Amino acid sequence: MITNGGVFTVMSPSAQSKDPAKKTSFFSGTGVLGSLKVRMFLAFTLLFALIIFTLQSVERYGIPFTPFEGKYQEKETEAFLALNLTADLKKERLSRIIEEFSDDIILFSNNNLISDELGELDRALHTRHRAGASLISILKELRDDEIYRSISRYLERIRSIYPSYNRVDLMDASENIILISTDNNAIGMPLSNIPEETVQNISPGQPSIAMWKDPLAGLSKLLIAYPLIDVREGQFQSNTLMIIHINIGNVIQPILHTGGGLGMTGEALLINKEVRILAPLKHPLPDGTLAKPLEYQIKAEPAVRAARGEEGIVRTEDYRGITVLAAYRYIPLTADFGWGMVVKRDEAEIFKSFKQSEFQSLLIAVIFIFFTIIVSIMLADNLSKPLHSLSRTAQLVELGNLDVRADPVGTSETKLLADALNSMLDRFQAWTTDLDEQVKQRTAQLNEKNEELEQIVYVTSHDLRSPLVNIQGFSRELETIIIHLEEILKDEDLSAGTKNELARLLNEDVPEALGFILGSTDKMDALLKGLLRLSRLGRASLMIESIDLNFLIKEIVNSFEYQIKERNVTFKVDDLFPATGDIAQINQVFSNLLDNAIKYLDPNKPGKISITGEKRGNEVVYCVEDNGIGFAPEFSRKVFASRFSIASTLLTARGTDWGLP
Repeated sequence: MITNGGVFTVMSPSAQSKDPAKKTSFFSGTGVLGSLKVRMFLAFTLLFALIIFTLQSVERYGIPFTPFEGKYQEKETEAFLALNLTADLKKERLSRIIEEFSDDIILFSNNNLISDELGELDRALHTRHRAGASLISILKELRDDEIYRSISRYLERIRSIYPSYNRVDLMDASENIILISTDNNAIGMPLSNIPEETVQNISPGQPSIAMWKDPLAGLSKLLIAYPLIDVREGQFQSNTLMIIHINIGNVIQPILHTGGGLGMTGEALLINKEVRILAPLKHPLPDGTLAKPLEYQIKAEPAVRAARGEEGIVRTEDYRGITVLAAYRYIPLTADFGWGMVVKRDEAEIFKSFKQSEFQSLLIAVIFIFFTIIVSIMLADNLSKPLHSLSRTAQLVELGNLDVRADPVGTSETKLLADALNSMLDRFQAWTTDLDEQVKQRTAQLNEKNEELEQIVYVTSHDLRSPLVNIQGFSRELETIIIHLEEILKDEDLSAGTKNELARLLNEDVPEALGFILGSTDKMDALLKGLLRLSRLGRASLMIESIDLNFLIKEIVNSFEYQIKERNVTFKVDDLFPATGDIAQINQVFSNLLDNAIKYLDPNKPGKISITGEKRGNEVVYCVEDNGIGFAPEFSRKVFASRFSIASTLLTARGTDWGLP
């Protein structure tokens, strides 16, 4: 419904569908999401889902740029703390046990008895060796010597007291040969592949420490070497070194073992300065092989950093290509020498419980959302039903049904809206009824006006014919007179009679004809002026006055003079009483009556027309009679109804002086 300047216009549904401004789209009022119920359902569901997932996200991952950390960050921090603590403890234990081993070997080397005996043995060994005997043959001969046995018992006693010692040797560093050992098979043998720092990096109070792979046993061992000390002189005993062999599997690997504290994937790596592993790895390499200690060089970031002497924590990939959280440490063994250690754990295992709880939370959230969907559907249904009812009512009203009313159901707001709509419809229906009544009245008035105009057009066309006929007739008469005059003028010998005839034509007939023509022309002019005034004002106004009917009839008869002469009509007019009315209307009445009387005379007999009048109480009755062909009595009502139906209205109408019966 569109309001234009106070006028209500109702558009039909077909017109609405052609409105180019109304386009259907997915999100518009006529699309899939056009339903209020669907929109409310989606709004409630999405809002609740957004709240649930936002709370879960904040709980798990915290709020960015704020001190609040989520469970994920807490779990990560907890894992790094555990790795740091484990790395620090293992570093401390390794440093302490290496320090104990170093203290032990210094103590063992600082022995007066073994220093004296070893001095005698060394002199005997080198005396015979200079005489040309080989060291191996000399050692075989000296095995039965009491001094040799005494030193061997000392070394054996050390090994038996300390079970972690796999073997104890005395080695001549200059000759690289084992002089005495708790392993008889090693006596006289060189210490193959021994790191150079074992011999070169020895200083007072600082043993040499190195990893060594026993070629015979195929085991990786920790070697701690320290020169024997001459107690009396307080200096190193020649080039003789005491070397303690420690099996890594008995000492180092238990320390590197992570146990259950770091889960199933927790691992501690020990590496040297070349980033080669010093103990077996827990997991196989990506190709499925097992890395060999002192051979496999690891390239993972934390191992490289630890070998350089750095310490810290990092998230990175390990030697398997798996993402881990790692803490790396540097373990100084001497002033210029140390090991690197990495304690790591797979990220997937660290956050496994977090992922499980996340899945459980997600499952709970989905269940809550499911119930939210049900509640949203119920709530949207309850809220949309009243609005749907209102919308349906509005659609019916739009289609033209003004008797429909909305049901006041739902919430107080929708009830109030329904009452307001119903009240508006009541007022609109009242306005429509009143408007319809006004339209009917106006239509009746227009119909009446149209009928009046039809009568005016008819009467006007009828009345204009008489003056035109007079003009045409007298014009032809003038034409005849002029022709006659021309013929007379052609005769040079004009007689007196001719001159009299010419004078009569010029002085009598021509002025008479011109008078009739001018009178008819004036009448036509009056009619046209009246018609013009009527067309401008829309309704004729009557001018009531006293009328000399004898004078009026005389003028009317004069306007029909040509037809009267042409039809040879005998015209009789009595002395008429004066009348009261509109002179133009009375003129039209008598003009029409005389015109019809002349027009419908019987051509087979002379025409007679008479106009008479008489008083009947307070009224004057005028009669126009003729002996024409007439019409059947049964048609009198129809004829006079069509001719004079508007006479009564014109008598009281206001407008121009133009009026028609």
